[in-house]
Amino acid sequence: MKIKDRVGGTVLASTEAADNPLNVITITIDNALKTITRKILATATDDFTFRTGVYDVEAVSPTGDVTLMLFGAVKLTKEVTT
Repeated sequence: MKIKDRVGGTVLASTEAADNPLNVITITIDNALKTITRKILATATDDFTFRTGVYDVEAVSPTGDVTLMLFGAVKLTKEVTT
């Protein structure tokens, strides 16, 4: 998964180690429950400065086939109550 400022643009957050220090997203797949859980810790979101972006989640098979699973827009809203 990557969040970028626009399609083909700059990486804002990612699951990939190569995007360090922006690799702050974790994904857990539960095959029994058929769920995909995406998580970004609050300590990481505190450092986000972007307001909007786009994202996608791709699954890569053992043979290297890539399947688009999810995509959409991201809107960052900072916490009011701290």
